[in-house]
Amino acid sequence: MQDVKTSPGWHGLLRGTRLSSILERDGNNFDLLRLCAALAVMFGHSFWLQPAHGRTEPILTHTGLEYSGSLAVYTFFVISGMLVSASYQRQRSLGRFVPLRLARIYPALIACVFLTTFVLYPILSTGGMANALLSGEAKEYFFMNVGLFWGIQWTLPHIFEHNAIKGVVNGSLWTLPLELMCYLMVIAAGLMSAYSSRLRLVALLAVIGAGIAYLASHTSNYELLRSIVNKPTGYSFYAPPFFMAGMLLYAVRDRVIVSWPVGIALAIAYIAGRHSALAAPLFYLAFVYVLLCLSGDRMLRRIRLVNDYSYGVYLWAFPIQQIVAAYAPEMDNLVGLAISIPLTIIAAALSWHIVEKPSIRLARRLATSLSAASGGKRNPAAL
Repeated sequence: MQDVKTSPGWHGLLRGTRLSSILERDGNNFDLLRLCAALAVMFGHSFWLQPAHGRTEPILTHTGLEYSGSLAVYTFFVISGMLVSASYQRQRSLGRFVPLRLARIYPALIACVFLTTFVLYPILSTGGMANALLSGEAKEYFFMNVGLFWGIQWTLPHIFEHNAIKGVVNGSLWTLPLELMCYLMVIAAGLMSAYSSRLRLVALLAVIGAGIAYLASHTSNYELLRSIVNKPTGYSFYAPPFFMAGMLLYAVRDRVIVSWPVGIALAIAYIAGRHSALAAPLFYLAFVYVLLCLSGDRMLRRIRLVNDYSYGVYLWAFPIQQIVAAYAPEMDNLVGLAISIPLTIIAAALSWHIVEKPSIRLARRLATSLSAASGGKRNPAAL
């Protein structure tokens, strides 16, 4: 079966393309989709952060299942499940894999939390700049939120006191511990050689899935475990299973054919059955498959992003939206969004060029050095 790349026109569209081709470096739209997902989080949050005009989030209103923010998070997790799995397979070494993953998450996170805690908070606090700088709450906020595995601290005193979501500084950080835990699943799969044995991978994911199901129906004394089945407002499902779906899709990438007619058929099936007992599984199946279609769409590939601002947008959006809401509590949420998006993109651009990109380059050099020291060869561009 030929891929879309070599089958032009409707004939190629009907045949589709293999997921393995989409996962090639120049064969996908992942950077664009992640940026759109980060902006979708902003759109979804705006209905809760600035609810003065009483609008309801349209996707949640239509589906009754999810909203734009939750679908954006699922998008991040599906794409990460595929790409992080591919990264582990390329590195085949914890010594190379771990620095690359940590460099992608931590430097920008630390910069964001530091500036939020020790610059924005003292400026915005109604309790005084000196009190904000020296407060135990500020230190705890910083160390909790850069540690991630000890839980997320949501609030600080004397800030955003009159906002719709009172005192919450950065409500988006809750997904980052989940992302790191999902990396542990990739490491476990790699150590078990599960990517070379679909049976082992399915068995591993089944065990993890059973654990998640247990946590969903029971409770845990550990905050980290409770966070795995956290379902914020607007969520009807959990984020980690979408990462697991990405891992499985990567493992079967040579056998998955991505075709828009199939994606459209699944979307129609959901619409036809949206009031039935099959509504939820049809919705999630259609969502993931259409995401794959968008990932490989050649028309979208014409939009080439030189820089990856998606993570910076994700980190900075919530505090910036909260600041806008604090100064204009009665503002229409869409007007607030029009103000917040440019400010957030500026912050994300600074994050990318000053923090993220240099950190990634340093991690790649470290990974290359480790590879050379162990006698292996790696193309730095493939790291």
